[in-house]
Amino acid sequence: FLRENEPCAFCPLIADLFCRNFHCLRSYCKQCWINRHGSKPLADHQPATRRQQPLQHI
Repeated sequence: FLRENEPCAFCPLIADLFCRNFHCLRSYCKQCWINRHGSKPLADHQPATRRQQPLQHI
């Protein structure tokens, strides 16, 4: 899902996470994930890492 050195969709940092939800499909750094997915309705989305393993909750 994530390419090496993929930029975050919302800031200049390197993305660590990818939202596989059809409505998102974007790369996120950890802080932007928390900011965007920390509350409803996006809180139910599960992030994927470069290893393509979903993380539990950050």
